[in-house]
Amino acid sequence: MIVDESETISLITSKLFEFQHWNVTKALSGEMALEFIQNEDFDVILLDINLPGMTGIECCQLIRKMDDKRKSKTPIFAVTGNDLNLTEKEYKDRGFDEFFQKPTNFHLLVDKLKKILD
Repeated sequence: MIVDESETISLITSKLFEFQHWNVTKALSGEMALEFIQNEDFDVILLDINLPGMTGIECCQLIRKMDDKRKSKTPIFAVTGNDLNLTEKEYKDRGFDEFFQKPTNFHLLVDKLKKILD
């Protein structure tokens, strides 16, 4: 699942992933992402940090607190254009598995995702 308030970024990212033959679900907010994850299992979540309403960090922490262990253990990648001056370790301390700064190196991102998805 891609969680980003920008429909353009979500569309471009999903098209790149579809070239890999991966199914993609797009959510425009943390609240929408939580609704989707309640009803479906995902292999990985790309979660923008700067979302309207609930931040990506808050969304990640709520996913990590879910009773369903499959859902709470879903790999979550932080993706942001504003790193909030946090280190990669600080993102991991907040529940993220990986961190990517925008503009994202899609080759590196796809390589990391292939390790999970293939």
